[in-house]
Formats: sequence, C-alpha cells, structure tokens
Amino acid sequence: GAINVMISGSKLPPPRTANELLSANFGSTRSRPSDTNNNNNNNNEWKEGVFTGPVLVAQGMLDPLNDAKGRASLLRSLRTGVTISPINGGHCPHDELPKDIASAMSNWIKEEQSSSI
Repeated sequence: GAINVMISGSKLPPPRTANELLSANFGSTRSRPSDTNNNNNNNNEWKEGVFTGPVLVAQGMLDPLNDAKGRASLLRSLRTGVTISPINGGHCPHDELPKDIASAMSNWIKEEQSSSI
C-alpha cells in the first residue's frame, strides 16, 4: 500500500529539475548539435547523450502533488519540441485513465509523423 510507496520513494536519487530532465545526458541517445545554422554534417559533431527530439508530456491536470498547470507551462517554455497533452487525471494519469493516455500518445505520434513528411 501507501507505506511501501513512501518507503520506496525515500530510496530514490535526488529529483532533477525539469530543465535537467529535458536536456539530461543519459548516455543513451545521439542528437545533432543545437546549432542548426552549422551546415557541416560531419558525424563527429553529433553530441552524445542529449535528446533534442520531440517530447510528449501527458500531464495529469488534477495532480495534487504539484502545480500541474505551472509545470505544463514550464516544460513547454524550456525548449522547442515539447507538446503538452492535458489529461483530466491526477498524479498517475497512466494508471487512472490509460485510454486517455493511449489516445494522447496515438494522436501525438500521428501529428509528429505527419509533420515530418
């Protein structure tokens, strides 16, 4: 129950800021440098570990644990390519409203695919 969630939460590493998360170096992706004016397509200029692609945030707008509207606004403002999909759910909308999350993801993927054509 809730006590196990609280215990497991105490074992987590310190939280990262939203800005850190959107530009985090997890060492698992390869992205082009953010300087799009550079016409040199040399692969050596790829930056290791920083993801600059599109991001979907399916935000539970009724989340009692944070300012959901403020968080959505912050994430959208941090960089281009962040899409906010407001979900009428709480802190874990993927558990509460899985169909809404699936729909948000499906719509976002369709939009991303159509914009890349």
